[in-house]
Amino acid sequence: MRTSITLREAFDAHYDKSELRQRTVQKYGHGLNAWERHTPNPPVDVINDEAAEAFRSACLEIDHSPATINSRWGDIRAMLNRLGPRVHGNPRGLGLIEQVAYMRPVKAKWKRPTRVKLNDLTAIYIAAKTMKIPFRLSGINPPDWWRTLIVLGYATGLRRGDLFAIEWSHINWDDRSLAVDPGKTGKADWLPLSEYAISHLERVKRPTPFVFEGGMGFQRSTKRFSDLWKGLLKAGGVDSHFTLQDIRRTAASEAERVERGAGAILLQHRGRSVTQRFYLSSVEELRDVVDKMRVPIGFKAGPGMSQRADKKVSDDAHKMHLKPHDFETELGTDPGLWRFTEIGFVYRGRAYRLRGVALRLLRRLVRAGRTPLTNSTIRRSFGQSWSDPMHQAAVEVARLGGRLRTLLGLGNFDPLPLIDRGTEGSWLIHLPAWLNAD
Repeated sequence: MRTSITLREAFDAHYDKSELRQRTVQKYGHGLNAWERHTPNPPVDVINDEAAEAFRSACLEIDHSPATINSRWGDIRAMLNRLGPRVHGNPRGLGLIEQVAYMRPVKAKWKRPTRVKLNDLTAIYIAAKTMKIPFRLSGINPPDWWRTLIVLGYATGLRRGDLFAIEWSHINWDDRSLAVDPGKTGKADWLPLSEYAISHLERVKRPTPFVFEGGMGFQRSTKRFSDLWKGLLKAGGVDSHFTLQDIRRTAASEAERVERGAGAILLQHRGRSVTQRFYLSSVEELRDVVDKMRVPIGFKAGPGMSQRADKKVSDDAHKMHLKPHDFETELGTDPGLWRFTEIGFVYRGRAYRLRGVALRLLRRLVRAGRTPLTNSTIRRSFGQSWSDPMHQAAVEVARLGGRLRTLLGLGNFDPLPLIDRGTEGSWLIHLPAWLNAD
């Protein structure tokens, strides 16, 4: 059997990927990329200790962190093990190479874990009002998307990828708990949800599969998420940099402060004993801990402030002699209330300026009346010059919604609700009955 093949060729031909998570396959890909960049990429049958040491030295020369170097070699060694001899500790070895190369681990200095100040969490919670991305693909305001992400990051201690993987079907509303299956440890369990976490989830609940719709895109483009996160910290006036992982550490430290040993349970670190893995469920004990954890002021005040704002809108409407049924009109719009010109539109006798794609899109939505306008219809009408029509259609809808809220003074009212996420999404133009009621 030919062994004078590269490591990548051997991985593609001989490594069983059927039971690997997609994220693990991608991680191995990063290891292969590093090997090819920092070595002559020799055939697998001549990869020896010297080649491994040369790889180590090349990575150190360009200031790769010890953790990165050790992680990359761990992935490479896993591939070599599969090609190596079948011996004790490597029962699945194929025997294609005589021995597996060894690399000395790079000594790493452990940093002191970052514990985020609760006031800093409140600061970025408030600063989320400045966020404009992700666009309203799921009908959720970007500020609410970010606030719920921050709150759940602290309330559950989940990793970023596990947060983005949360589906609405994972939430048990009756007993306030969340079904989790962490991608790293694979230890499925239930996590209790605090009252403030439930309040935020109720505010953003939509008929979509994932709670954080669009979050998986950030998993694929971590730099994009990192840039947005840095912008959020800057908007909040936070001096020290911290990440979602640091919020996870803070939650664990806070749980440990309440009860010793609770931090490891909250973090879902894999239990070593058979009893811990298969028989024990700590959801009720952990609920007591979660309820006693200190909570940033903003997390509890946010939903209440939103309700008070909604009450103010209702009170103002009452002053204008509007009735409850005025708020319960059927979704959609009456095209007879609209008139369009070359420079804008007239709604209920009042003129507004609007140009370009936004005006053309609004005209199509109004003509649709109470029939949702689908993503594919928008692409056929406007997408000839768009480089990414599928994404750009949702972007244009979001932009139009923002322009209408500004022009018409709608505040947080959503004039373009997402009716059906489905495989592509569909929208309606819908304005409140109290608009221009005078």
